[in-house]
Amino acid sequence: MPTLQSITDDLIIKTIDSAKERLVFIAPAVWPSLAESVAQAWNRLGADRVTAILDVDPEVCRFGFGSLDGFQILQTAATLHGQTLGNEPGIRICVVIADDRTLIFSPTPKLIEAPPGENTEVTTTRPKTNGIVLDKPPATLSDEVGAGSEKDARRTVGIDPVQPKKLESVAQDLEVNPPKPFDLTQAVQVYNGLIQFVELRVVGCRLSEHRAKLPKDLIHIVKQNKELARKITNSIKLLDGEDELVTDEELSETTIGAVRTKIEEDLLTHVPGGTV
Repeated sequence: MPTLQSITDDLIIKTIDSAKERLVFIAPAVWPSLAESVAQAWNRLGADRVTAILDVDPEVCRFGFGSLDGFQILQTAATLHGQTLGNEPGIRICVVIADDRTLIFSPTPKLIEAPPGENTEVTTTRPKTNGIVLDKPPATLSDEVGAGSEKDARRTVGIDPVQPKKLESVAQDLEVNPPKPFDLTQAVQVYNGLIQFVELRVVGCRLSEHRAKLPKDLIHIVKQNKELARKITNSIKLLDGEDELVTDEELSETTIGAVRTKIEEDLLTHVPGGTV
């Protein structure tokens, strides 16, 4: 079996299900299918033979590393067996240790792209390589995650347990600001180079509104005539409603406005965030 591999959900679940003595699961977050597999391992192996460590934070759900349902499934399973779900803020690597098999891989944020195996590139025949597969984990790694001979005595990762209030606050945060639809976000990322946001403006076509600033000397003379002073400020209207440039069917501001509207209707689409 090659060391560099595409670590798909199917491979992860198969590895978890193969554990007979010990299981360690570390990730930023978890999706329900993987969480269910870990929960079943708790039932199969026993309370003190499974370790699960996550970054219990709403942001990892919005990134697409996992979901609130996944958190809740593991929290319920841990509580059922008198264990705790470990919290490791900011962790961005996944480690699965099942007996003498180890997976170390980079998690995929669904906000940006689909995970390996879920949406294989058209130009490739296999999913993207995102991790390594080892046999027995290095001794130092086993100690740091609590899978070594001394168990939690030398553990350095995920020491703080996830408290029920923490999970409640995550649920409330996600209710107020839920993750965006990942499929739509990925599509925007893929086609970003083919989409251009534009702003269509026709500048200066409202001729009837154009005014010219009058010289100060002329303003001074006008102000001496009280009747004119009431009508003229420091500017003068260049065209009135009867002027040919205002009324001409081909050149009028109404005609130009209609052309602009036609361009917008034929060539532009309004989407959240702008016009494309």
